[in-house]
Amino acid sequence: MDHILGLALAAACLLFTLSLPFSGTAFAGTLRRWAGFLLLLAFGPSLFFGVLQQAVVSPGVSAGGGTSATDVLAGIGGFALLSLGAYVTLLVRSRLKGEKRDAMSDYFRQRSAGKRLVEREERDDHSPF
Repeated sequence: MDHILGLALAAACLLFTLSLPFSGTAFAGTLRRWAGFLLLLAFGPSLFFGVLQQAVVSPGVSAGGGTSATDVLAGIGGFALLSLGAYVTLLVRSRLKGEKRDAMSDYFRQRSAGKRLVEREERDDHSPF
């Protein structure tokens, strides 16, 4: 069983790595979906049975410590700090981005930089030349 899990994990890593050079294509998306499936196949049963083992406890047997109110509050506090950090990161990124650009300011900026804009004229025929 360990051999199959190792192969599934290795194949998932290989497929994900192979998808990186083709990042914008549908082929890369397919490779990443298969990598995710293999990763789930490798870790899913272990996670499921671990949760099931903690949830189902026979009478008179301790579950191994249990969960206290302080553990729950610590988890909620940790998630609150994590979300606050994510919000601050997004706020800093938006401030560093600068002012919003529009097409007209880009047009004037290109003309003042000495670049020539190509004006295309309307054609009546639909030939490519």
